Amino acid sequence: MLRWLLKYEGYPPGVVFALLLHGGLLLFLLGREFQPREIVNLERPVYIAAAISKENPQRVKREEQARRQLEQQRAAERERQRQQEARRAEEERQRQAAAERQRQEQERQRQAEAERQRQAEAEKQRQVEAERQRQAEAERQRQAEAERQRQAEAERQRQAEAERQRQAEAERQRQAEAERQRQAAAAAAAAEAEAASTNLVAQYAALIADLVSQNWIRPPNARNGMVAVVEIRMAPNGEILASNIVQSSGDSNYDRSVDQAVKRLGRVPEMQDLPVAVFERNFRVFTLTFTPEDLLR
Repeated sequence: MLRWLLKYEGYPPGVVFALLLHGGLLLFLLGREFQPREIVNLERPVYIAAAISKENPQRVKREEQARRQLEQQRAAERERQRQQEARRAEEERQRQAAAERQRQEQERQRQAEAERQRQAEAEKQRQVEAERQRQAEAERQRQAEAERQRQAEAERQRQAEAERQRQAEAERQRQAEAERQRQAAAAAAAAEAEAASTNLVAQYAALIADLVSQNWIRPPNARNGMVAVVEIRMAPNGEILASNIVQSSGDSNYDRSVDQAVKRLGRVPEMQDLPVAVFERNFRVFTLTFTPEDLLR
């Protein structure tokens, strides 16, 4: 067993000897019988934790070798990556240099083409300017001739306008005189028509009042001085459409008798002979003031 511990576990001889000694002592104590008097009460011991190194030297050595080998592999990997980065950087530098040479060549060609186009454009502009000056001179001469003709035309129009204004003033005075005469004639005709209309309205108003008086039935309490105002609505054919007292006499029997007289009238055929305008203005809605003057007080 000792040989096995030394060979496979790699423990130092001192550690192996201490383990064997403690094991033998434990076997001796377990195999002994104790007398009652030999049994004593012991206080609970105080345990002190001690860290015992259990590192296996051979395993530590193997792990150290593995660690160094891993570090070497990592260093080699870092070197390989550095070389790859350097190679890629060189390739990128060469690519950029080639691109820069290509760009410079393209720029040279672009500038050469731009110069050629600039010279061609300058020649084109020179020819355009020469043509513009030629056309400008022709336009100046054309405008000078047009201005001469414009002034001549303006003078002709000025004279024509003066003649037109003279004739217009004469026409205005003629029309003003004609209008004055027309208005005078119209005023005279209107006055005459108004007078005729007034007479006509008075005649038909008297006719209606007379017809209402003929249809009026005097109430027992009617007296002179009573006044009732009745509103009459008529159609153009003279038909009485409606009537109502708009101003009372103060006596309801008298007011009612006047309103009934209008309604009994029914129709005034003579209204058809009136001009439509006179009827619409005066008799479509007609107000009759009814006052009996022949009654005893």
